[in-house]
Amino acid sequence: MRRTAITAGAVVCLTAVAAWNASTASAATYSARSATSSKGGYGTASVVVQSGTGGTTATVTVCDNGAPDGLRAVAYLGGGEPVHAAGGSGSCNTASYRIVFNGNYPLQVALRNGATGSDVYHGTPVDVYIHP
Repeated sequence: MRRTAITAGAVVCLTAVAAWNASTASAATYSARSATSSKGGYGTASVVVQSGTGGTTATVTVCDNGAPDGLRAVAYLGGGEPVHAAGGSGSCNTASYRIVFNGNYPLQVALRNGATGSDVYHGTPVDVYIHP
């Protein structure tokens, strides 16, 4: 599976990865949050960046938190396809990507009305610096 994301005018390639070689690995963790909906729901996301002999992997976990509000949490890394937490308040979802280019990848969390609805309640982007 290959995904392409646009960030700051550069093309960034993210390749989904099924396994990670943890030998001689180092890790960094970044977190972001959406704004809170009018009903008290919000989304959170974390990215764990692991570098080691098997390459560099970014694992994105997004969670739907707070009061049930009928919205799902979505997280974007580097402007690519969103990771959805669509199981209601308290649900989470994870996706991992092999990173092939150095750079700052913005992590942003929002709430969304349905699978293809508009994103609302955007949080402040957090820069995730990745250097494979």
